[in-house]
Amino acid sequence: PHIWQNLAYLAGFFKFIPAFILIFFISNEFQYRTLRQNIIDGLSEWQFFLSKVWGLLIILLSSVGAIGLTIVVLAIQNNDLGEVSLFSSAEYLLALLLEYLLYMSFSFFIVFLFKRSAISIIVVLLYYVLVEQIAIGVLRSLDIGAWEYLPLSPGRELILQPFTRMLDLDILTGRISPVAVEVKYLWLSALYSLVYLGAGWLLLKKRDL
Repeated sequence: PHIWQNLAYLAGFFKFIPAFILIFFISNEFQYRTLRQNIIDGLSEWQFFLSKVWGLLIILLSSVGAIGLTIVVLAIQNNDLGEVSLFSSAEYLLALLLEYLLYMSFSFFIVFLFKRSAISIIVVLLYYVLVEQIAIGVLRSLDIGAWEYLPLSPGRELILQPFTRMLDLDILTGRISPVAVEVKYLWLSALYSLVYLGAGWLLLKKRDL
């Protein structure tokens, strides 16, 4: 019954892959000046922007869809389901979708800001792995709840690791792993994703192509 949470949590470590694919997908337009050529040929800025948003959605849905299919196949192969519903706790797939969407939307904004794939990847990695982790640690030590509203923090809270709870080891971490997705982080992730996409559009509109 915990397969959705367990595998969705593990799949969260691979969100860098679709995000970096998206970065290369967009940065090539700037690096090889195909964006400028497309604009000259009659493509509007809005059409270009929408094409990149569609690219993001295709990469996102393909990635999460493949993970969801893998979970279903593994569940069927390795469990005698009986009266247990195959899709009980499947809301973790939605949580994973929003976790990926948030991280990819942030990467979308960063690549529109810096235009170069290498710089964008370094900035995204440094922020997620180092800067925000330090900020979260400092705010938590000061007992300031604002850490939940940092740019990528809602995605971190969508699917918390389930293994200490399963092994009755939560006392070691001092934090009880929840057995359900918290709705607050779902809507925060969705809202932040829209903000990053909108910021990407504003950057595109302001710049001289």
